[in-house]
Amino acid sequence: MGFSEYCQRLSALYLAQQVPFNLAAPATDAALLAAEQQLGFSIAPSLRSAWQVADGGDSWQAMFARPNFLTGYDFLSLQQALAARASMQRRAPNYADYQAPEPRDSRIDTGWYQAHWLPFAAFGGGELLLIFDHKQQQIIGFQHDPDAIVWVCDDFSQLLHASLTAFEQDPDEFIFPE
Repeated sequence: MGFSEYCQRLSALYLAQQVPFNLAAPATDAALLAAEQQLGFSIAPSLRSAWQVADGGDSWQAMFARPNFLTGYDFLSLQQALAARASMQRRAPNYADYQAPEPRDSRIDTGWYQAHWLPFAAFGGGELLLIFDHKQQQIIGFQHDPDAIVWVCDDFSQLLHASLTAFEQDPDEFIFPE
């Protein structure tokens, strides 16, 4: 399932709950190219195509669900994603000696920040982030308190399927009237 179909199916779930489903206009090719120049790498095709469908969604409108968690994540605009990445980069030195309470999943690179990580979804103003790991092509997450970087799923397509399943199984947990 591509992001366009995912949005159509999610929109139907919002409609069934009588809640508006709003997406921003697509990101332009120029904006995506400028972001890639700033990043120093090409945005993964699956994530790039998501921003080509919509450059984010409304604040506090759940677009993604992390598997096995009842938390809905906002879809960040390209500029919000770059800002979230820059924030992680700025904070990373503060966590140089941080020891997580649990050992990190071996599928995730060490450190608080890696240049190939790009957040694309957030909850609570960045207390929770979904991050595309461009090196491994996987989805990882940042969670605050206790601070940790955690493995989420193998790829963006798997996240879309898991998110849609979560929304379908329990729409009241993710879709809220305004």
